[in-house]
Amino acid sequence: MRSRWAAGQGRRAGNRQGVHFGPRLGAAWAAGSGPVGAFDLHRRICHEPAVAFGSLWRHAVLAAGPTIDVQWSGPAACSSAPQLAEQVAVLVGASSEPGPVAVRAEVAAEGPGLRLRLELGVAGREPELRTFVGDDCADLSRTVALLVAIAIDPVRTSSVVVPPPPPVASFPAASSALAPSPSMARPRPAVGRGTPRWRGSLGAAIGAGFGLQPSVAPVFAIRGGASRGRLRLETLARASTPTAVGYPDREGLEGRFVAWGAGARVCIAPAVGRVSLLTCGGATAGAVHVRGIAIERARRTTTPWLAANVATGVRVALGRSWRAVAGLDAEIPLLRHGYHFDEQRPTPRAIYETAPVALWPWLGVEVEFP
Repeated sequence: MRSRWAAGQGRRAGNRQGVHFGPRLGAAWAAGSGPVGAFDLHRRICHEPAVAFGSLWRHAVLAAGPTIDVQWSGPAACSSAPQLAEQVAVLVGASSEPGPVAVRAEVAAEGPGLRLRLELGVAGREPELRTFVGDDCADLSRTVALLVAIAIDPVRTSSVVVPPPPPVASFPAASSALAPSPSMARPRPAVGRGTPRWRGSLGAAIGAGFGLQPSVAPVFAIRGGASRGRLRLETLARASTPTAVGYPDREGLEGRFVAWGAGARVCIAPAVGRVSLLTCGGATAGAVHVRGIAIERARRTTTPWLAANVATGVRVALGRSWRAVAGLDAEIPLLRHGYHFDEQRPTPRAIYETAPVALWPWLGVEVEFP
């Protein structure tokens, strides 16, 4: 067993340190021979009592542990080889050794922190090269000790402590990046998709109404909505332009109709790429306003409008926020009315009766938020 510490190389420029500990240390010490001779022991006790005492204590603790050779070099204020040895001993204790373990660490200042280049070699494996960045030597030492302990005995290490996330960033060395050994590989937690959030929308549409009034009329609508995954809620307010109808044999005697309404519905909107297909159901309520033309004492009449609404449509994403929309609404009136002029009594003739089904195809644009 070789020990650069005992050979008197622990005080080189740049603070290069080496610690070698293993089960054979006790026999060499008891025999008074080997790498740590009597003269060397006398010199260290006389001139470096603190170092000698700490070294004796560490060797006593680690005498039954695995054979590990640690070489640590860095700035003068960064001395972590003894700390690393103690931390590894706490984690692995007297576990069965897998063979000699060699640790080579070089610490250098980088910006406000430190960069450590680690070479970890275990008997029977290819050496691993890693680079760490930390704020101080204590953080670097703890991280390296955990890696060394896992390489020696991952089962015992996991039973002793469940480590927190490493305090330093780790990435492969640029010169020689090798894959981590199976004993050091850690499974990554599965990352699932988060719960979809609600997104609102606001837009406008234009279409043509069939059956809302006596004749085809342009229809304008303001649309609002909220989407979450496949679920979509929609509201709308619509109004049509006036249309007129009268008796064929009474020229100029007409009634002018204007319809308006508001509705709400629930939609299922599965998406295929940038396209969402809408299938909706809801209700629409409003009124039909009628005014007589070219008669004396013309009277205005307003009748309620209540209908079940079913619709189908498509929404196409034009970007993150903008959507092009198109659809076809069908409204089935729950209240139907007939309209006539009073002067046609006692046998009034209707000029218009509510259609059993009203249709209006439409096109529009919407903006989503946030």
